[in-house]
Amino acid sequence: MTALMIAVENMEFETVRRLLEQQVDVNARDEMGQRALHFAIDAEVDEAQHQSEKTGSRIEPRAEMTQLLLTHGAEVKVRDAQGESPLNWAIERRHKRAEELLRQHGAA
Repeated sequence: MTALMIAVENMEFETVRRLLEQQVDVNARDEMGQRALHFAIDAEVDEAQHQSEKTGSRIEPRAEMTQLLLTHGAEVKVRDAQGESPLNWAIERRHKRAEELLRQHGAA
């Protein structure tokens, strides 16, 4: 797991931004073939679920981390070791905003 993936997983926007400005590889893979974009989708959904539990009402996941990675060249037509793309993850996790962004960037 790269420093970028860890920062994304922890929703550390400023750290992610700094790493991207240092031109780290936004498309690096971990041992499972997952990329920072996979981690962003999971982290955004987890954050929304946590907020939903706190407020007692459904909170839609935000897609700011996904957008940040896409802006810095994250590839959308990639798959992890199980054959899952970031779009698959967004659909499975009902992350509509990420799904829309990924499709706008060429995911199918």
